[in-house]
Amino acid sequence: MSTPELKAYSLFAIYLSNLFFLPAFLPQATSTSHLYAECVSWCLLFAVSRAHRYFASTHDSTPRRRHEAAHPDKLAFAIAAAILCQRLGNAQWATVSPPPLPGLTHSFACSVPILVEVVPQSAATLLLPLSPTPAAESRRVLDCVRRRMLRHVPIAALSALVLIPDMKRATFLGGVLFVACWVVVYYLSAGEERDGSSEKEVVRGGMMGSLDAVAWRVAVILVFVVAVTPGERAMVLELAILALAKAACWLSLAFLVREGHVIATSAMTTFAASTVEVLYDRAKWPRAATLVAVAALGEGCSFLATLSHSRMMIILLAFVPVWALLHSSLKEDQAWLHAGGAFGTYGTTDKHPVEILVAQAEDQFNDLVDRQSKTLAEAEVEYKRRYGREPPPGFDIWFKIAKEANVTIIDDYDTVTQALEPFWGMSAKEMRARVEIAINTDDRIERISIRNHTVSAFQVAWPNYTDQLMQWIRPYLEHLPDMEIAFNGLDEPRVVIPNDMLEYYLHHCPVPNRSGNDTLPAAEVQFHDLSKQNIFEFATLSCPASSPARASPFTPSQPPPHAPPSQPLLPFITNTTLSKDICLHPTYATTNGLFSSPESLRLTTHLLPIFSQAKPSSFQDLLLPSPWYGMNDDTASYSDADDPPWEHKTPALYWSGGTTGGWARDGKWRQLHRLRFVELVNDATRPVQLLRKAAKGRWERYWATMSVLADRVHVRFTRQSSCDAADCADIKAALPFATAEEPRAAAYGSTLLADIDGHGWTERFYRLLGSRSAVLKQTVWREWHDERLVAWYHYFPISVGMEEMPELVRFLTEEEGGRAVAMRVAHRGREWRGGGGKADLRVGFFRVLLEYARLVGEERDGVEEGCGWGRGNGGIGVGVR
Repeated sequence: MSTPELKAYSLFAIYLSNLFFLPAFLPQATSTSHLYAECVSWCLLFAVSRAHRYFASTHDSTPRRRHEAAHPDKLAFAIAAAILCQRLGNAQWATVSPPPLPGLTHSFACSVPILVEVVPQSAATLLLPLSPTPAAESRRVLDCVRRRMLRHVPIAALSALVLIPDMKRATFLGGVLFVACWVVVYYLSAGEERDGSSEKEVVRGGMMGSLDAVAWRVAVILVFVVAVTPGERAMVLELAILALAKAACWLSLAFLVREGHVIATSAMTTFAASTVEVLYDRAKWPRAATLVAVAALGEGCSFLATLSHSRMMIILLAFVPVWALLHSSLKEDQAWLHAGGAFGTYGTTDKHPVEILVAQAEDQFNDLVDRQSKTLAEAEVEYKRRYGREPPPGFDIWFKIAKEANVTIIDDYDTVTQALEPFWGMSAKEMRARVEIAINTDDRIERISIRNHTVSAFQVAWPNYTDQLMQWIRPYLEHLPDMEIAFNGLDEPRVVIPNDMLEYYLHHCPVPNRSGNDTLPAAEVQFHDLSKQNIFEFATLSCPASSPARASPFTPSQPPPHAPPSQPLLPFITNTTLSKDICLHPTYATTNGLFSSPESLRLTTHLLPIFSQAKPSSFQDLLLPSPWYGMNDDTASYSDADDPPWEHKTPALYWSGGTTGGWARDGKWRQLHRLRFVELVNDATRPVQLLRKAAKGRWERYWATMSVLADRVHVRFTRQSSCDAADCADIKAALPFATAEEPRAAAYGSTLLADIDGHGWTERFYRLLGSRSAVLKQTVWREWHDERLVAWYHYFPISVGMEEMPELVRFLTEEEGGRAVAMRVAHRGREWRGGGGKADLRVGFFRVLLEYARLVGEERDGVEEGCGWGRGNGGIGVGVR
């Protein structure tokens, strides 16, 4: 292989070694892992230098004077100190810099200004030219400065401007100390040249001779440091990859240094660092970082012959940062990340993420309305396509009633239908038996009985609830068969079954008129009291074993994160179904009160047909419209006289209420979602991510504190409950409380109204939707209306983590475009609640009863195909959770 090609491959090896240090390639590699790898790499270098000496003495008959380092101990300590300073900055992805080993004085005299490391490299490049040099070297250094500084310093300066601004303090300190250590190394090696030695002899003998003398000493020092440094031991494969990459990089650098091309090696590390910044979307100015990468690459390969094969091979690497920049721009226009419901990027247009999301929701809602069936025939065809079975008896009557009531959504009942799906796996006879078991086992489960076209209630826990349900039922009694309904009287859900049992009922088809293995003895059923404890493991029993909620290690004592979020993007919710899928979010275990410490939870792990008003995705309760939404008492009613026009409202976020949402105990009250919400918006020192307009209209992220939004939020507690005495005192001292209950009219004075879950869903949601203010809603609950109330069209969703909420409030209250968006969303929510919303409740409950009546009806006991098309052969197309 020719020397030019070897030089090119050495540059390529330096670039690849940078990639091996990236967390994206070795995500488990820690700072300690890199330190272990340094030890192994220096051991390898010692072995290579020994092998080189042996083969050189065997095959080269030319006598050469053996070159030894004059200060090997001091030099080894300086090199080891530089490596440790690199770890101080935690620059895990950084490549090593070429060490000025003894005998390489002439080569390094021209390139000491470039002996720095990736991010710290750019800053130090501007400083090191000012350092003094030995008198014997001064003429050569000045000549090098005149020839190369005008070309290299602009690149270094641009690198510093691009790569330094987002540098952490520890990284900067590590970089400064790193440069200081390499200055010491330089001075120790500067006087190594011996009288009578030619430059060529020093260089050729010095490279391996110095490695032989210094490498084992560096390795011993690092081994001692590793022995006294606490930390997890590295994986063998990970350690091997890192060590080989580091050793290869050192050897490549040593070869290029011997040939006098240290500036090229330094430029290559700058190219690698800039490429990494662009490739992984870490650059504050990606276009500038791309320019730095291309310029540094040109500097790095300038010594190679023009138009040579080697030079063209290196130049092709310029396509990597350019491709990354173009790919990033395309991603900005697409802008969606579905996993976790995060908003992908902020785009290159002048539109704020919220404006884009609202525009998307408008298209989604318009498409939803346009595709609804217009005739009974269309509705029946769509029902069969969507749910894989014939519509229930009475569907034609329901369709007529829905059309007469001007109900907009005819076809989309996926949430309530999916909740019923597991019960198709048991016989109607067994289902009726389980209704009786549920009612007889727990006195907080009410019975609603329809017999001979009359309705009655028994074991009533909440008279207002029951009265409202019966008011909805009475107009349709002539169309309803006899049935018994078990209704949950608690806010919290009641049923969650193991995943294997859920899969069985989703795919099993019962044999008609035959008792099977689904028969459940009443004596086996019990409701476990799981109040005031972390129930996340129980709540996720129905999740697949491979889901994040069950695959991740669970530590119920783990506190919620208080540090600023590490993710570079604000997680605006783009998919409410995914954001409420408990199986995808193990962090909910310590960030939502229902899972961390519910006030009252009586749970069964048997599949019982119990209706609840709402439920998390992993529970198997049946769903019906909440009677609270239809009641006209003081809690749910809305007074138009209390609600001023939009123009007279204060642009701010308002919320007040009680400390419900879970039971606070053992100092873990920060795991309860309402308490976290109130603490967040009232903590003036809390770091928050906000957006601002940058050049050419692009929105960029920046850090501020909640103090900048102090006049945009009015959030406080008005009453305290649900806590042990010690926690009550801590909460009272830490969070703001109003001196008295605030009147409802106070809420309507603000343009934004927050709706935060309590012990369960919140009954105030429909009342707030009916106001002239826009609603910001945080919830993990699925409700019957999830298909017809569209996020970003009728209301603004808030994630459980709430990282995006400060920016959402800022945009909707401070920006002119944001206020206009908030007014449009407020109008749509009010329009839905005042228009079809009330009719939807009544007609929707009728649809639920028809579906349920078919499941428990005696007619299904004798039907050969009583569970839907395709049961027993993989199930139908409707998923559950």
